Amino acid sequence: DEIRAMEDEIERITKELSELAKFSRFNYTGFVKILKKHDKYTDYMLKPMFMLRLKSKPHYSETFDGLIYRLSKLYDQIRGPSSVK
Repeated sequence: DEIRAMEDEIERITKELSELAKFSRFNYTGFVKILKKHDKYTDYMLKPMFMLRLKSKPHYSETFDGLIYRLSKLYDQIRGPSSVK
């Protein structure tokens, strides 16, 4: 039962991490679109300045693929070689 609880927890963390990655991408895309619209309708260009600042922030420059991969490997180790088909 303890192994099953660890598997469930890893699955929960993986799902939340995937949702966080998707949320981060949507926010980034939305913000870029807002900047593009602003720059299109005004004479003051904000996009270059904000893009430079955004790219310096870790939550916009990092991906969660490495963490998801490591969780997957941990899940495989918990399940053991007998569960691999």
